[in-house]
Amino acid sequence: MDRRDFLLGAGAIAAATTLPDSSDAAGLFFEEKAAPQVGLSILQGHTTETTTQLSVDVPLTTTCAYSLKDVSTGKIFEPIAFSSVTFEGSDTKVDKLKFAGLELGHKYSFVAVNKKDNKVLDERFLMTVDLNKIDAKFALMSCMNAGKSARTKMWASAEAANLDYLFFIGDNVYGDDLFSHGSKLLWSKYVSGRQAIPYYHWKNLKPVIGVWDDHDFGKNDALGDYKNKEKNREIFNAFFAQEADDKTLFRGPGISSFFQAFNQNFAFCDNRYYRGLSYADGSKSFLGVEQINFLTKLVDKNQKPTFMLEGSPWFGRTQKKYTSYQMTAPKEQEELFKVIQSWGVPVMFGGGDVHFSEISALDRKYLGFNSYELISSSMHSSLKTQFYDNPNPQLNGYLKENFLAIQHVGGASDLTWSASCIAIDSTKIFETALKIV
Repeated sequence: MDRRDFLLGAGAIAAATTLPDSSDAAGLFFEEKAAPQVGLSILQGHTTETTTQLSVDVPLTTTCAYSLKDVSTGKIFEPIAFSSVTFEGSDTKVDKLKFAGLELGHKYSFVAVNKKDNKVLDERFLMTVDLNKIDAKFALMSCMNAGKSARTKMWASAEAANLDYLFFIGDNVYGDDLFSHGSKLLWSKYVSGRQAIPYYHWKNLKPVIGVWDDHDFGKNDALGDYKNKEKNREIFNAFFAQEADDKTLFRGPGISSFFQAFNQNFAFCDNRYYRGLSYADGSKSFLGVEQINFLTKLVDKNQKPTFMLEGSPWFGRTQKKYTSYQMTAPKEQEELFKVIQSWGVPVMFGGGDVHFSEISALDRKYLGFNSYELISSSMHSSLKTQFYDNPNPQLNGYLKENFLAIQHVGGASDLTWSASCIAIDSTKIFETALKIV
């Protein structure tokens, strides 16, 4: 049987099995009072050379007119697509926008005007992104507890890094409390979190593509049987601005997506929608059949180095049971690695969740070539005092607030990257050279 067909024939995913609660919840949910920022909460989402998408949190009773203005030429652009998402009982809605016909190298003023009195509610600036850029620099970011005071300095570090793209890989909002969860709470946590986190108030916007982990899925350690997952998927899609264009961004099962940029593939894997569900043989799912086949078809069409990104570690960490792919679904992971070998492209792995950064070297036994696991956590959340166990050699690690900035170095065909751990006050904790051979 062809390895690509293995998972298609592996048997349908059946009922969920509830795994033991591995929460280290003490400290996860404690929130200091977070003063809201001034102005609207705005996210710049999927952006190409000529298009950009945005999401804007607006008072329910306010109707806005939005436009982009080319700062150099004065040309005005109106949205080519607009929608507004509301939630029952909330006094905040999310306006979704898309602009097209933009040009590389031009700076644009984004303005939100209250139609009632014609007053400007907010003004930001943005640019498009050269997706053919060879030395692009992107960030892996996770675990953003809006109530932690470190958020101010950490986002100042992120702003100073002048990144091309930000990749939010999970726990982008802590949408549950220690004893409560649900879609209503998740929506309200998005609203309050985006009011408090400086990124959403940067004067100069930077584009984001995101995926969730447990706390923005809706509940600590929640699995694929979580009763609110469909409603919460709608909420995720409301607050992020990453509609598919089927040229550079493709949407898959759950909230997964596949981004083609910078001579790379970026697979944003949904690690919750199918997690813990049972195959016919009793083994557990993590990414699931549909998602793995979705990724395989796209890699086949775009034979480029591929980053596999999701919110959890990929290996080990037995001290926090079921936090990693390897601990949750070892059989599926083993089969995934065989599928990856059939792709015929270099692959690296990125994850978060564990509240420390760590770069580990992977033995050739997994994929038939050397590779790396990059853990980037947390931007601002509770801190650890030691690293969880890891079956792979740690090259570098850090136990305080941080994110990883990844930059491609060398020529277009060079499989070499630089990974820097950036902390408070733009301190570079370590820099690691990554090369797949």
